[in-house]
Amino acid sequence: MNTLLSVIATGFGLVVALHAGAWLTLSIAALKHPAASRPARRPWPLTVIVPAHNEEGGIAETLRSLAADAYEPRPEIVVVADNCSDATAAIARGHGATTLERFDVARRGKTYALDYGIAAIEHRPLRPDAYVILDADSIVQPGFFAAIAASLDAGAEVVQAEYRVFAAADARTRLRALAFSLVHYARPLGAKRMGLGMGLKGNGLAFRRELVVHGMPGSGITEDAAAALELAQRGVAATFEPGAVVFGRMAPSYAAAAVQDRRWEGGRLSLVPRAFAVAVRALLRGRWKAAGAALDVAALPFTLVGLLAVAGLGIALAGYGFLWLAVADCGLLGVYPFVGWFAARVPAKELCVLFLAPRFFVHKLLVLASLARSGVPRTWERTERGGEV
Repeated sequence: MNTLLSVIATGFGLVVALHAGAWLTLSIAALKHPAASRPARRPWPLTVIVPAHNEEGGIAETLRSLAADAYEPRPEIVVVADNCSDATAAIARGHGATTLERFDVARRGKTYALDYGIAAIEHRPLRPDAYVILDADSIVQPGFFAAIAASLDAGAEVVQAEYRVFAAADARTRLRALAFSLVHYARPLGAKRMGLGMGLKGNGLAFRRELVVHGMPGSGITEDAAAALELAQRGVAATFEPGAVVFGRMAPSYAAAAVQDRRWEGGRLSLVPRAFAVAVRALLRGRWKAAGAALDVAALPFTLVGLLAVAGLGIALAGYGFLWLAVADCGLLGVYPFVGWFAARVPAKELCVLFLAPRFFVHKLLVLASLARSGVPRTWERTERGGEV
């Protein structure tokens, strides 16, 4: 029994050390503020595809944001109203977007909608150089398209924009924004500077046409993570572009967030074994960027890593395993967020919402417990959204 506890404590310690050490290293690499991208040397014709399911409340704001971003040649905006029962399609047409309506209740979800939109564009004689994918509840920062084009022009095959949270008054959403600054800015920027690829974050993506001409990679409830692995198997990884910024709304309550988090966390956890296998194969072939993208998908949620750190420390304090390893793990895991927030230039006043961290931690633990009890969700479910610009 004593030996078993020591093995468990050491195992927990190594898992935490690998995650905390890697995250801290990436955040340190991101400390220097990024310089502006060089403008593209030639025009890049872009087509934006916006998959939308019952988004009448926010689609107009998204389309106005896209229209306001000055870029030539003007990107065509294609809205795929997927199994909608509201006025999404009518509002999209009213704002000048090319609007496609799709009805197939047996094949619901983002990937099906994107494939439908791409197939419609590919039947035309003139097609874009790249497809930009944007959620229907998003706002882009001015210069979004120019930054995407610059990254493609510099050789990127897949571009991931910085995905931020809409500014909001409630502390819970501001806490989520702090988490986004680590996962969607500090770590991706560090990976870029270290010559590594990154996973996909689901919003603000651009793919060179040849990568998706026969359909979008990935499927399932976490199609972005599955797509990153499928691309990594081909030796392709996303390049982070901090000059392209997209804002998205978050769920307005813990109950609504639980629906989204079960899908995010459950889907990603189910892909961990496959992600490790893809990473190993990429490393053996010398494909460092692809390996980095696969390992990004394989990374455990911060909450779970924190739970392992606390459990490892408790076992070590009881006299099993290596106390120095458990203490070092807690130290690394505690320092990493502050380095990441410094790299992301998060104002110090925003850190006051950390008083909610224990409540948020409990929320995440309940999500993980629900996954352990009920398994990974099998179908996509729309999440209630909130937030304000």
